[in-house]
Amino acid sequence: MFITKHCKSDQYFDSLHPALLIPEIVSHILSFTLPDETNEHGFGDVLQCLQVNNLWHDCAARLLWRNVTFDESSYNSFTKFANTVGEQLEKREETDDDIQTSNTASSLAVANNSIIRQTGLFSNCLDFLFIHTTPPTADKDCDDNSTIVSDDISLLNSSISTNSSTTTITVSLSPNKPISNIPFYRSVVRSITIRKIKKDTINELLSDKIARHCTRLEHIDLYICDHVNNAALSPIIQHGQLTHVSLAGCYQITDACIMQMADRCRQLQHLDLRACGQISDVSISAIAMQCRALKHLNVGRVRDRHRITVKSIRLIALHTKVTVLGLAGCQVDDECMLLLAQYRHRDLERISVNSCHHITNVTIRAYARYCPNLSVFEMKECHLINDWETVVMLAQRKVLMTLCEQQDRACSAWAQQQGVTWDVKSSRSKN
Repeated sequence: MFITKHCKSDQYFDSLHPALLIPEIVSHILSFTLPDETNEHGFGDVLQCLQVNNLWHDCAARLLWRNVTFDESSYNSFTKFANTVGEQLEKREETDDDIQTSNTASSLAVANNSIIRQTGLFSNCLDFLFIHTTPPTADKDCDDNSTIVSDDISLLNSSISTNSSTTTITVSLSPNKPISNIPFYRSVVRSITIRKIKKDTINELLSDKIARHCTRLEHIDLYICDHVNNAALSPIIQHGQLTHVSLAGCYQITDACIMQMADRCRQLQHLDLRACGQISDVSISAIAMQCRALKHLNVGRVRDRHRITVKSIRLIALHTKVTVLGLAGCQVDDECMLLLAQYRHRDLERISVNSCHHITNVTIRAYARYCPNLSVFEMKECHLINDWETVVMLAQRKVLMTLCEQQDRACSAWAQQQGVTWDVKSSRSKN
């Protein structure tokens, strides 16, 4: 815990190196207090940084609130988060007597997406939303062994408990006049990830609470959220800030939603619509024509393959900057794939045509010829491809070739017959 002792603001700031008054530098320093693969002690360190002074609070809060993540085990935290950011704050004159707000705090699940996925860390780390201005009574000089807290802010009365996966803060809010930080927290949220929450109330919370107030969202990732529909996303799209959208498994999303996105989010770079069977050439064509910065598109599916064809993918090849393209299960053929190879050639990095049954050797040869920077080529269940010489050549170029077991056996047999090395472990994906 910090050892704290109040001192006069002038003395406090005079003792600081000028660099520590620059928000960008303070933010960079505080970023090292966030948990990562080597630090599994939760958010205790950065939470203490919130309590030092206004500058440290703002820098630490930006780190904590920028990327928020919830999953099926934290639905209650998601509900509290949505209700908190959606709270209607009364507008009053800016005097000390008129500043009023609620004395209830919410448990919020906040974590960096990469940390959540790589280490499973999850934190209910913002159990408070208010900072109280209790003027310090101490007027003595600070000694060298004290951590300084400036006059303009006082420490919260709190207790912190930490284990390897969770940090929880319990805050006792005093009756003193609080200053609400909710508007500030709303303004710094840039990314929301929600995974496998299957309650129908998610739509109301997204549209009425989060979308209305988190107006600077750039990244939204909804993974297998069965009840999410167009109405839930429409207010978020309307703000026009989205650059990264992943709706994998949200099968109620239709072309109307994606067409609105094409119209409002022209800077879109990443669009993942896996298993969104209602999405068709209509909306993907609109994305191609209006979102020219698009680099990542995935429209893979197991049903409704007829909805995605060369009609829209041709426009994607012609008008976007796509480098990663997922077409698994779509109704594409050699003509479509040749257009991609010819127009995007050096820029293409990863391609998936798993279960695209019309793909033949023409495609694999074209990608070997035109796409020198290709790193992944997924072709499971494409049984019309049997040019194993080209497949092996791509693998030798360090292209990760994804084959099903039947294809792998055929390729291994050819390689053995030809006396060529075929590295099964690095070239075959697990089914």
